[in-house]
Amino acid sequence: MTDKLTPIREKITQLFEKIGEKYEKRNLAVVNIYQNNHVHIFCRLTKNLDKVIHIQGYPGNSNRKEIKVWARSMDYNKMMLIRKAEGVSVGSEHEATTEIFSNFENNAIIPYKTKVLEEMIKKNVPELSFKKY
Repeated sequence: MTDKLTPIREKITQLFEKIGEKYEKRNLAVVNIYQNNHVHIFCRLTKNLDKVIHIQGYPGNSNRKEIKVWARSMDYNKMMLIRKAEGVSVGSEHEATTEIFSNFENNAIIPYKTKVLEEMIKKNVPELSFKKY
């Protein structure tokens, strides 16, 4: 059964997939995307496997033109220990947070444009920059 948020959830997932593909293509991160009440993308940095960037999209607070997102960095090993020990749902490994990104702190409402989200992430995680070397 589909709910009224399904099209928005899919739109958020597509945005995250586009960004994830770019990160993986440039070997910047290993990416996993999950859908539950929210949509989550976890980007594990290839140059620092202990660091994960978690970006969360909120279908219930988004619409067809804009997405509400939040982002933070996390300790990968601690995140995995929390998942195993506590059996928490994906995205609820709060104790593994190392930094909440200031430009996402109160959530951000942005258009569904990969460039906008990429620039916001890059301000906090220069390792995920698409600069050509």
